[in-house]
Amino acid sequence: MRTGHSHIMRAWWKRLATQPQGWTILYLGDHAVLEKIIGAAFSRGFGAVEIPHPALVCAVADHDVLSGRGCRADTSQLRRVRELNIPCLDPEQALAWLAELDKTDHLASA
Repeated sequence: MRTGHSHIMRAWWKRLATQPQGWTILYLGDHAVLEKIIGAAFSRGFGAVEIPHPALVCAVADHDVLSGRGCRADTSQLRRVRELNIPCLDPEQALAWLAELDKTDHLASA
């Protein structure tokens, strides 16, 4: 596994590989910062949601939200994402993960 990925990424990739439809991601923080990630995810078939739910593939949060400096609504949603044990990635991790999705042999071996 690549450096910087959380320890739950391997299980998360398996989860993604077994759910072929309804992939959704929750984005938290400044959407201008997350714009590249949102576009890359959309081009790979992921939808966006505004409310955390158990079937989320993951959440992506900017560094302000992850450090606790985000708005109250984003902080509340991040807490709910963590309660649901859904992986939450920073922007760099999200871009690396999306790049890994293009390597189908990696998903098969996860």
